[in-house]
Amino acid sequence: MASSATRTVPSREALLDQVLAEAPIRSSWFARYFAGVSLATQVALDFLSVVAALVVLNALYNRPDADQLRYPLNMVLLTAVFVSGSFVFLLERYGLYRPSSSLLQIRETERILRSMLWSTATLAVSTYVFLSVMPSTSMLVLWAVLLFGVVVVQRTAYYSVLRHLHARGYGLDRVLIYGCTPEGIDVFRKMVQSPRAGLVPVGIVDKNPALRGQRIYESSYTRRVSLPVVGTGDELDEILNRLQVTRIVLADGPPTDAKYEPVFGLCEKHRVKIAFVSPERRLVQHEVNYINLDGVMLGEIRPIRESGVYRFTKRALDLVLATLMLLVSLPVMAIVVLAIWKTDGRPALFAQERVGQFGRKFRLFKFRTMYRDAAAYAPTPRDQSDPRVTPLGRFLRRASLDELPQLINILRGDMSLVGPRPEMPFIVAKYTPAQQERLLAKPGLTGLWQISADRAFEIHENIDYDLYYIQNRSVLLDVAILLHTAVFAIRGAGAF
Repeated sequence: MASSATRTVPSREALLDQVLAEAPIRSSWFARYFAGVSLATQVALDFLSVVAALVVLNALYNRPDADQLRYPLNMVLLTAVFVSGSFVFLLERYGLYRPSSSLLQIRETERILRSMLWSTATLAVSTYVFLSVMPSTSMLVLWAVLLFGVVVVQRTAYYSVLRHLHARGYGLDRVLIYGCTPEGIDVFRKMVQSPRAGLVPVGIVDKNPALRGQRIYESSYTRRVSLPVVGTGDELDEILNRLQVTRIVLADGPPTDAKYEPVFGLCEKHRVKIAFVSPERRLVQHEVNYINLDGVMLGEIRPIRESGVYRFTKRALDLVLATLMLLVSLPVMAIVVLAIWKTDGRPALFAQERVGQFGRKFRLFKFRTMYRDAAAYAPTPRDQSDPRVTPLGRFLRRASLDELPQLINILRGDMSLVGPRPEMPFIVAKYTPAQQERLLAKPGLTGLWQISADRAFEIHENIDYDLYYIQNRSVLLDVAILLHTAVFAIRGAGAF
């Protein structure tokens, strides 16, 4: 939050003019009907992507030099329409056409994977029904790869177009945040991180007039995006009208608070949608199920637990993939060991006590990237200029090669491929109750925080990534994170 010391407070009119300059109002037909047009376009692109994948599959299996049965084109197209329709239905069923978003779009990838698996089964059934033949396993595997690749590429390209249009002010809900509170600032931050949701914050109002003119930053680290406090609740009528707000978020107490009654009336007058910060967001260890008793909603709180099937499947995936990765990386690991010995002597491996699931301690293995006289337990280096890091260590950290020995931790069961990063005991000892909830999951080699832009900052100060993972974990979500990690690695983004 900006400092209020010796600052000039602009007038309300000047603040509103500033907001309108930063977030201009679009009143064209395209802007008004953007949501409907973009949704219809996305559905059409998804449908055509599945058709294109099936046409490519048919072409690969019906080459002129192939000595096999050729399917009639009309039956292939009928199969394509049926499979495409079912795929679009699955995407809608899993919420991929709703105006929402998830951290780093991981949940979207997971739901596409889920839809892909069901569509593969649908293809097998429809091919048998329409073409009177059961597809081979190789055909179904190729279909799954084609479908996932085509849909992901198409959606990535379309999101880029949407982001470009959003940057020009089209298709956005103009959001006013009511309450310069930690919850309000958190909502602002999430809107900035989730451009697909189509929510653009234009200002904050607060009951404290002394905050007028202050700029609130979405991140205390980067300070890239800021939002002005444009006035108080008493000035809400003019603010809603001048800024053409379409949605207001109540972030200064429960929505049942009597102080919001005038707000509801003004929102009705200006046709502004009302949202609020749900208290459930704080119930990380629990899920809430509602029972409707003739209009009386009873919330039942249940603890979030891993299912036995999930634990078994996740462990099997860890063992198989970690073994393969270890075998493939053995030559690289041998070269790294020799390079460390040559440049800074022995040992090449560095073992450090970390805190794992449910607070259990274990020895984490890494290639040594710091000088031998560096303190074993100290804050992790955050940039390349840290004097504790060796020249070779800078390369290893940037390329994430120093993490390879943790494959041994995975095989031993201390860690998983996907999960929160394990912290050192002296840091965990200072955890708040919310930060303690990171320990509900087994620590991982990769995870949401590890592939985010916030990986340059403290893990425990960016717990949203880990809490999101804990609340939504599944085998397919793990696969989605591994796929994003592969893209992250190809781009060459490492610890620094």
